[in-house]
Amino acid sequence: MSLLNKASLIQIPSGYKDGTLYSAKPTNGDGDFTFSRGSNLAATRVNSEGLIEKGRENLLLQSNTFDTTWAFGGAISVSSGQSGYDGSSDAWLLEKTATIFANISQSVSHSGVHTFSVYAKQGTNTSMILRSLGGTDAYSYFDLSAGTITGSTSNIIDSQIEAAGNGFYRCSITYNASSNTGIVIYPEVPFTGTSAGNIIIQDAQLEQGLVATDYIPTTTTTEQAGILEDMPRLDYSGGASCPSLLLEPQRSNELAHSEYAGAFGASNVSVTNNTEISPQGVRNAATIEVTTQTAVQGIAQGFVADGSSLYTISAYYKKTTSSIRAQLKIRDLLGSGTTYGLVDFDLSNANVASSIGTYSITSFNEDWWYVVVTTSTAPSAGIRRAIVRLDNKPVGTQVSVFGFQVEAGSHPTSYIPTYGSSVTRSADSCSKTGISSLIGQTEGTLFLDFVYNGKSDLITDNFNLTLGTWSSNVITIGQYNATLYARIYASSVIYFNQDFGVMTIGQRYKCAVAYANNDAVFYVNGSLMGSDTSVVVPATSSISLNRGAYENSKQINQAILFKTRLTNDELAALTTI
Repeated sequence: MSLLNKASLIQIPSGYKDGTLYSAKPTNGDGDFTFSRGSNLAATRVNSEGLIEKGRENLLLQSNTFDTTWAFGGAISVSSGQSGYDGSSDAWLLEKTATIFANISQSVSHSGVHTFSVYAKQGTNTSMILRSLGGTDAYSYFDLSAGTITGSTSNIIDSQIEAAGNGFYRCSITYNASSNTGIVIYPEVPFTGTSAGNIIIQDAQLEQGLVATDYIPTTTTTEQAGILEDMPRLDYSGGASCPSLLLEPQRSNELAHSEYAGAFGASNVSVTNNTEISPQGVRNAATIEVTTQTAVQGIAQGFVADGSSLYTISAYYKKTTSSIRAQLKIRDLLGSGTTYGLVDFDLSNANVASSIGTYSITSFNEDWWYVVVTTSTAPSAGIRRAIVRLDNKPVGTQVSVFGFQVEAGSHPTSYIPTYGSSVTRSADSCSKTGISSLIGQTEGTLFLDFVYNGKSDLITDNFNLTLGTWSSNVITIGQYNATLYARIYASSVIYFNQDFGVMTIGQRYKCAVAYANNDAVFYVNGSLMGSDTSVVVPATSSISLNRGAYENSKQINQAILFKTRLTNDELAALTTI
């Protein structure tokens, strides 16, 4: 009989919804885990297509019901039932009389980098204006006949018009808002145009970021898509064919802008946004081009160091066939001062010329390098700078970049997008209570298959897989700092304590603790780590894949419970990689 047939609970990450991670066994839902993380869309993952997947939100209300939440300015009207870009009859006729400044608008409150988009088609009028009002007054003119952009304010980061079918274009403006209060659609260029006429519109969207992503319909509330607040992250990093569950500690991207490179300070280079298809799979990577050949070339963005933490900086660099050296570093000042972390590498082959601290350079896909460097010492307190440098390259040399991140910690975690301020992703929490019937109360086996991605920087217990309540009644495979161990407590007395030793980041571990009265063993990667013949088995009724905000970073491949103590031969076979 297969060992899996003996199992009472099998967690092989595959099925999920927001707030729930389904178990493969039992199939009635009794073993499904409750998953929680926080109250924002800061978490990302690498999806099955090998692309970074984010959480997304349409911040508009009634995004395709223009006679509700939308306000009318001037002599203008809307009527539904028009043929849409998608073959539906969900588009709207937007019609003005012969007056100036006719528009429809929606009140919003936002700051940072946003993109406002709408599908539009010419009617008796052939032009349209999209505008964001408030602290940053940004707008662009769109020609719906020629499919072109005929003008923009200087504070527009980017504007796009793309054919969408049935004569429609998807039109968008991207801007960095200070304290904006509304978005507006004018059915004619210019604002002061006095021609009576109409255009057809459909599916408006306002979202954070540099590009218009797939439309998310809304009604009386905003709506989200992608990686939701409490959605388990089934991650396919490294081109994996089967996903693992990504569990990480709380981390913050200390940089205000992770994608809008135009917000960085620039020295002897120009920065153009939205030039390349990024690791996200959309055109939101930036290109840095040398404008002056001199010793200092690059961009920098400040963050505030706490004076006691190591920091890890990471970014994605576009690969090139030519040998171009680039740097990623943390230091005091752009041109001078102490350097705390540095990796200097070749964009054609990732060969390293020099480094300070620890670093890694990995191929994200055929187009990008993922570069990481952790500082060798804690930067002194105050404003430090994250820097992309070239240095003394010929005029015209180009480097494309995406996804800047600086986090307090000795190892990198998954990408946290920011669009105007630092963002914190809460720790992943995955557990199930009330399952005493699935846990062996007198004997059993606890199995975990995971990849270790790094430790918490606080010296504390960080659990991988736990039955029961810590330090009272518990059976656990866990870690202290970076040391992997198995422990059994009953009535707050420790009866079993066996160490594997210090784990290696990026290493896969298959481990099992099997227990019965006066009989416990710990196996890791096919080998017996230790045994004990003086063991009391505690009563437990819950299971957790991590504990608290200080959890280590890992990717769970499998977690399995057995209500029997497997034989040593079975344990060796089960844990062999």
